[in-house]
Amino acid sequence: MIKIVTIDVELETQDPFGQVRGGRLQIEGPLIKTTVGCCTRDDRTEYAKKHWLGDSLARVIPDVEDFEEGSEVHCLPIHWVPNEYPAVYGVLVEPTHKTKGEYRRIGRFSVAPFNVEAKSVENFLARRQFELPASEWEECLGQENENKAYQYRFSLV
Repeated sequence: MIKIVTIDVELETQDPFGQVRGGRLQIEGPLIKTTVGCCTRDDRTEYAKKHWLGDSLARVIPDVEDFEEGSEVHCLPIHWVPNEYPAVYGVLVEPTHKTKGEYRRIGRFSVAPFNVEAKSVENFLARRQFELPASEWEECLGQENENKAYQYRFSLV
């Protein structure tokens, strides 16, 4: 689903095995812009909740704090399991507003059908066909022929 184009790592010291000060991944792949809506609290864990990502039910785990109802997020699908029980796994990112096409990670998600009739994965993946505004990517690489998904070049810091 994604291709890592470049990796840049800034070390804290000259020690190649030491602490990292920062870094950047330049990625090519789909970005899905949607909103987050709270659904229910999962009784089994304190940090994992079921949310709506657009019209798809998903498990969302924020990196720091929970999302406000209606918050706009970008989903970066990393792994898709296309079988009888399909699922999509990925990370949630938000623009840094420092450089065009630059994002930071804010959480992770998984979208899977919670019952046999649910179309969560299909609905979620269909959103890849909506083009993002030019201010949100470094380069638009066009649409894939197979599924009409827009592909972008952008960076994660």
